Amino acid sequence: MAQKKKVKQKKQTFVTDLYIELIGIGLILLSILTLGQLGIIGTFLKRIFLFVFGEFFWVVALAMIINGGKMIFSRKVPTFFTTRQIGYYLMFIAFISFSHLPVYREFNAHNTPLLSGMVNYYWNNDVLNTTFTVGGGFIGSVIYGIFVPLMTAIGLYILSLVILCYGTLLVFNLTFKDVYEGIKLSRLEYREKRMKKVKKATKPKVKKRSDQEEIEEEAEELNAMIDTTTPIFDFENDEVTITTFDQEVELQEEGEEELEFKISDFAEKIKQEKVEPHSTIETFMSDENYTLPPLDLLVDYQQTNNSQRMLVSAKAQARKLEDTFKNFDVKAKVQEVHIGPAVTRFEILPNVGVKVSKIIGLTDDIALALAAKGIRIEAPIPGKSAIGIEVPNPKQTLVTFKEIVKEVPQKQQSEKLLMVLGRDISGKTVYSPLNKMPHLLVAGATGSGKSVCINTIICSILMRATPNEVKMLMIDPKKVELNGYNGVPHLLAPVVTDPRLASLALKKVVTEMEYRYELFSESGTRNIEGYNDYVRHQNEMNEIKKTVLPFVVVIIDELADLMMVASKEVEECIMRLTQMARAAGIHLIIATQRPSVDVITGVIKANIPSRIAFGVSSAVDSRTIIDMPGAEKLLGKGDMLFLPMGASNPTRVQGAFISDEEVVRIVEFIKNQVQHEEIKQDFLENLEQGQSESNTMEDPLMREVLSYIIESKKVSASLLQRRFRIGYNRAARIVDDLESAGLIGPSEGSKPREVLMSEGQCQELMSNLK
Repeated sequence: MAQKKKVKQKKQTFVTDLYIELIGIGLILLSILTLGQLGIIGTFLKRIFLFVFGEFFWVVALAMIINGGKMIFSRKVPTFFTTRQIGYYLMFIAFISFSHLPVYREFNAHNTPLLSGMVNYYWNNDVLNTTFTVGGGFIGSVIYGIFVPLMTAIGLYILSLVILCYGTLLVFNLTFKDVYEGIKLSRLEYREKRMKKVKKATKPKVKKRSDQEEIEEEAEELNAMIDTTTPIFDFENDEVTITTFDQEVELQEEGEEELEFKISDFAEKIKQEKVEPHSTIETFMSDENYTLPPLDLLVDYQQTNNSQRMLVSAKAQARKLEDTFKNFDVKAKVQEVHIGPAVTRFEILPNVGVKVSKIIGLTDDIALALAAKGIRIEAPIPGKSAIGIEVPNPKQTLVTFKEIVKEVPQKQQSEKLLMVLGRDISGKTVYSPLNKMPHLLVAGATGSGKSVCINTIICSILMRATPNEVKMLMIDPKKVELNGYNGVPHLLAPVVTDPRLASLALKKVVTEMEYRYELFSESGTRNIEGYNDYVRHQNEMNEIKKTVLPFVVVIIDELADLMMVASKEVEECIMRLTQMARAAGIHLIIATQRPSVDVITGVIKANIPSRIAFGVSSAVDSRTIIDMPGAEKLLGKGDMLFLPMGASNPTRVQGAFISDEEVVRIVEFIKNQVQHEEIKQDFLENLEQGQSESNTMEDPLMREVLSYIIESKKVSASLLQRRFRIGYNRAARIVDDLESAGLIGPSEGSKPREVLMSEGQCQELMSNLK
């Protein structure tokens, strides 16, 4: 029975398809006969077509051929009332109206009624061989007969122009506002070209400094600054309301004299007012004599308006996005569009019942429709009942460090550890105080912007904190990224580049943390803010003045290199600092390419809640950094995902750019306020000596062990076990400490180790032991 039904259905489908094909063939045949005026049928059809449609009868015949072909090949009856086809109908009516104007004037001159006169003339004359035009035919006569008494011929002509324009807009899926914006954009482009020609013709040939040329090259790569936050589409009233803020960033073209920065004026003023600094451990100079670096040290950029081009592009992409949803039967609309520095986010409002997973599954199809390099979908947007689709802009824009620093709110100006990061997708300034984070992990592939981000964080602190308010310890195993900050009075020690010395530096910080907790315990306070308030209150009451504690920021660039050389010591120190150092005012900023388990353990990652992820190669690397995918979709050149403490979803930020020359200006300005010999560097005093002695001072038996080694001239773990009646772990640890200090040689299998120290060195070392 079921088989009979299937056969019957197939038969019905075949018959229907056959009818459609026959109708299509018939339309094509009739059109050919009409256009060629073939035989009696062709002549009759042409007279009918001429009478109805006038001089434009051939347009109808061509339309019949096209639709007939569609019916033959698609076996479907074409739709005749789509938006585009309605536009074609309106254009056809407008052309008929224009072509019928001479016929109207001819009949009007002889006072002949238009409609009846047209019918009589047509049937009483051979219109196929006459030179008299039939204009718009019967349709044209009906149009003129109805509208001329209502609005005269001139009014009908104007109405026809409007209909023609509107039909054209429907055909090309445009609005009158789109046309206006396109004309405005073309005028802006024309003006820009003229301005460039004028600049080229009038620009003086001035030799620029090489540093400035480097900044210009970097700025040209990053292009323009765009910030748009208002919704483009409002579906309640179908109107487009757009307010844009657009900045195309170009370096200011100045002569060599204007570009060259002069620090001498500031330095001379400071030297005149300078008082002899206090020779204390905590401070090297009074804050009264210290001037914070001004914004004048940063490079100025010219800004030109470039919003129209981005708006037209965003609106076109929004329409493509909605068309893509329609093609895949997903009922959703574009609610808002935010144009950011690097990406444009389209906020999609799905209809009730549409699954979020269905939209996420269209990621590749959306990227194909928008011709985008890659898109990122945020589903849903936190705090909104919408889905965010982030599409890269045609040109990634430049966010300068100076403009971000300027836009920090006044209430945040007193924050000494405030970090400025850049702009988010909606164009808002992104900043965060480091003491609230309290530690930060920065990770991403090589060349994605980690070092520039570290420089912006350091310069943010240097431009708002004195050396007595914030101290820094910088560890740079690469030896090139942070060396430029050497000589800055904020440093506890010169930039540490030796990984072996880095572990000692971190131990010093741990010791400082423990010392601060002892101070807190004695004063009955719980954190650095409470202790400093306590000290200020005591200084007002007593003559003996105490020193307030500065914040300490430990910056480690490329932790993976550090862990390869001294993993055990470094890991222990970082673990203790991340667990306990927040209340003591000690904060860590750790940068690495990929924070895998062998680089950062789970305990350390758990105590670094704030993360910044730059571009990575895979979703696995993204999960390693921020515990979720997304960083693999980033574009590089400062494009980051910022996940502060307490946030459930990361914020996409275009990082602020600071050039090497701007960093040098800030550092030189600070260094010019103090002589280099006045900077105290006792934090890592005799570091090499401490490296050889630090481990040997730990065990209480070390003095006896050294005495025994000098007497016996041999040493091994089993020998120390038997001689001092200690366990193997302790004996092996003592042997390792002696080897790392260079006092004994390496293991040679079953043979005892060689003793390298002399009796005099042993006596000197024993005298230094506690």
